[in-house]
Amino acid sequence: MPLVRLRPGHRRAQVPRLLPGQRVRLVPRERALHHPVPLVRQTHGVRGGELQPLRSIPHGGLQVPQLPQGEPPPAVGAGLRPLRDVVGDLIWQVQPGSVTTYGDLARALGDIVAARAVAAITMDELDPEDFPTHRVVRKDGTLGNHPLGESEKSRRLTVEGISIQDGRVEDMPDMRQMFFESDLPLKKLRKLQAALGEHLNLGPLGTRPRTLVGVDVAYSRDGYAFASAIGVDARTHAITETRFHRSEVTFPYIPTYLAFREMPAIESVLEGMALEGALLMVDGQGILHPRGFGIACHVGVSLGIPTIGVAKRLLTGSYDSAALRREGLAAVLVEGEHRGWVIAPGGEKRKTAFVSPGHMVSVDDSLRLAMGSMGKRQPRPLELAHSAATSARRAWDPHSTMSS
Repeated sequence: MPLVRLRPGHRRAQVPRLLPGQRVRLVPRERALHHPVPLVRQTHGVRGGELQPLRSIPHGGLQVPQLPQGEPPPAVGAGLRPLRDVVGDLIWQVQPGSVTTYGDLARALGDIVAARAVAAITMDELDPEDFPTHRVVRKDGTLGNHPLGESEKSRRLTVEGISIQDGRVEDMPDMRQMFFESDLPLKKLRKLQAALGEHLNLGPLGTRPRTLVGVDVAYSRDGYAFASAIGVDARTHAITETRFHRSEVTFPYIPTYLAFREMPAIESVLEGMALEGALLMVDGQGILHPRGFGIACHVGVSLGIPTIGVAKRLLTGSYDSAALRREGLAAVLVEGEHRGWVIAPGGEKRKTAFVSPGHMVSVDDSLRLAMGSMGKRQPRPLELAHSAATSARRAWDPHSTMSS
């Protein structure tokens, strides 16, 4: 096993380790140290200084008030480290003279679907002067993006002994490190979803809700979540309450893990809101989810509130396209089980919405509740919440083009 020279401030977690069967290519020390990497990590997070309140601005008949300035809520999942930090430590396990892939790091997190999130973290959140992110490439050996440019990424790899030909790592199988020491944090989150799923109630809704509350979250480029909750009277659809909350984003977007990104913001925006007799409409999946437990389920079970999920795209299941064209709606089946509905308001298939129960609501209830308040594409409470959250984000970051 190669020796590792420790320097002042070098953390044990940053010392690369070889696992059984793992190959490594040794390079001269002067090459390995061609670009000394400071071992004092930078602090990433909220900018210093006081935050400026938002102006009240009209949008869709709503006024966006000054957002609360409280402390950001804790991350969902007890003891869960920010994935940015986990990815940084995994990259430190890649030895000079070796490379790994975004997919390999995603598997070390516990799920290959996180590969794009890993690429975004290495590009946007890890300083290349603090982390050897140049050692992370695509699975076909092409280099991929780098904060300092592809040419600099190529130069750093070449100095470490990696041969680059036409923008691709030569002898990729020999250079590739695929195994890591990791506690598989995403696997832990799937177990948490399964545990919460044991408490899921898909029985018929009892008392008719008095209030419908739409909840949506928009994101700024500088790492903030803007959550909006809009309550409307279930009969008249008149707005009864509006809430907003801004918080720091602590979890990246990973398909099927949306709850762990948005739950902190949603819990905070709902705090203190009058929810007795309310039903929540969440922008996202209910049981139309690969693991049968989407964000609407997570919100409902965690808060003990009836919820439905309304999503813009289908993650799992199938439906009869002819029935959708003919009737404007169709049942969505997952392995033969009826889990939700696809709705095409106005008969426009390109504006479909996928509706399913989240908690304390049946499949039929979810359709009735959604159709009873349907707007152009989503139920009206969700359209209002989306407009308000987007307005709050734009007031904070006028040049942002990120979607919610």
